[in-house]
Amino acid sequence: MVWNSREDEIALYGSGSLESSKTSTRRKCTVTFVVLLLAGILLAIIVPVTLHARNSSDDSVPAQQAGPPAGVTTACSATQYPDTCSNTLQNSTHSDARIFTSTTVAAASTGVDETRLSIKNSQTPENAPAVEVCLDTLTSASAELEVVLKDLNTTDKAVLNATFDDIKTRLTAAMEFHTTCLDALEEVGGPISPSVQAVSKKSTHSLHSETISSHGLNPLVWISRNLIVWISRNLIAGGVGHRRNFSAVGRHGATAPPSPNRACKRYLQRRKIMDAVKNAPIKSSSPYVIYIKSGIYNVIYIKSGIYKEQSMTTFLSPTLIVEGQGFKAKGIQVRNTAGPAGHQAVALRVSADKSSFYQCTFDSFQDTLYVHNYRQFYRDCTIKGTIDYIFGNAWAVFQNCRLTAKKSTIVGQVNVYTAQGKTDRGQTTGISFQSCTFDATTDLARNSKAFPTYLGRPWKAYATTVLLRSRILAHVRPQGWLPWNASNFGLRTSYFAEYQSSGPGALPSSRVAWSKQIKTVTDANKYQASVFIQGNSWVKATNFPYTGALFT
Repeated sequence: MVWNSREDEIALYGSGSLESSKTSTRRKCTVTFVVLLLAGILLAIIVPVTLHARNSSDDSVPAQQAGPPAGVTTACSATQYPDTCSNTLQNSTHSDARIFTSTTVAAASTGVDETRLSIKNSQTPENAPAVEVCLDTLTSASAELEVVLKDLNTTDKAVLNATFDDIKTRLTAAMEFHTTCLDALEEVGGPISPSVQAVSKKSTHSLHSETISSHGLNPLVWISRNLIVWISRNLIAGGVGHRRNFSAVGRHGATAPPSPNRACKRYLQRRKIMDAVKNAPIKSSSPYVIYIKSGIYNVIYIKSGIYKEQSMTTFLSPTLIVEGQGFKAKGIQVRNTAGPAGHQAVALRVSADKSSFYQCTFDSFQDTLYVHNYRQFYRDCTIKGTIDYIFGNAWAVFQNCRLTAKKSTIVGQVNVYTAQGKTDRGQTTGISFQSCTFDATTDLARNSKAFPTYLGRPWKAYATTVLLRSRILAHVRPQGWLPWNASNFGLRTSYFAEYQSSGPGALPSSRVAWSKQIKTVTDANKYQASVFIQGNSWVKATNFPYTGALFT
């Protein structure tokens, strides 16, 4: 089946005067600045605590000492900004990371509640699309922190270690939800003011995250640090907003696959897909299946008000949005028909953990597939587009997929397969292609000199994209990778790598100097599905084809 979307027929928010736009910007920046100060106060007064050393068993009262306690020094030494970290925590008195974490979340919740009303009151016709994104994404961030806090209530270290990958995923997701809000504000309302950026940078430096795998930290210490990172980045909080579930969510953990006959019989009674979605049971322990009859479904979204093209946000432009957990799709095709003149026109956005897609096709031009957040798996899929058409900050694994670059109707337009969005070196997100084919349409292949094609470029500072034993056809430029808008942004901090690429476009000696050729099996296996997205624990249960074996 196919979903089609006509972006040029979407009516959004009405236009306003120049003066009202300026007022809106001032109000937005004022709200942001106030919340930044609140976050700084929470970090400096309420939250500070000593992170105990892992091997310490001395219960005696420590002697007074100058400077930060040893536990703080040990923890901060692993951060990107150790001096700022130590200065922030030098008056810490607690040694229990669990108490510290609980206090942090409670303080953050208070800040979120207070900010919710402020951001809602700052809405104008000009910034309404960005406010809508923030209300959605930051509500999701708060929900993830609530789950993390619940998971941390366990006193069983074995249970904590078993759920550690899920906890890290939720913390990273919360950070990405916040980043998405800021991206929307910039996209709709212009850049955030320099004063806000300065305070944001100072707050972020207070405790910069680092991965547990890089430093061998105790899980609870890692969690505590990253919770502070989220608070330091929580410049704006969202209000209560509905989540746009345009698809059915199948829940992981079913003991047996659902019966297709039963699913068909039950859900074909619904004439509309959304009727079936709305009928989904809450907190069901078994998969909820929607069987969609073959055909082309042309979907047009209309909102009240005068159409204003610049008010469109990438986050809300998709034809299909998937949110939740455990979503599975097989044999569907999703297309955004806005065309190259529509700029960012997403066919599919996935903001769902442990989501999987098999034999699906996603088709658009710029920004076709938004792998926004969480762990995602794609098998035997086809993705078509032009610029940055697989982008986002999920843990996304593609196995045996075909990436087909298209010839744009805009003369000389550059094609880029990927634009990964990792914002923090402590995140372990990225896009991994295993045994995929980097292809082109026939007309693009014939005109590859006029329409240059590259494997990827850094959307954010720590962009991570890896090709594992993939085939690259001749239309891809020998350089392989492209800077962001002819700048040096992210070239030293990003990670673009290939492992045993093949095909006429696999030219390792001609690649840009800032890309990598993976030399060892050990390094390649870090991006294999079983390791990168912990695929053995959940992808196998989908019954989709899956390669979990490590390279040897």
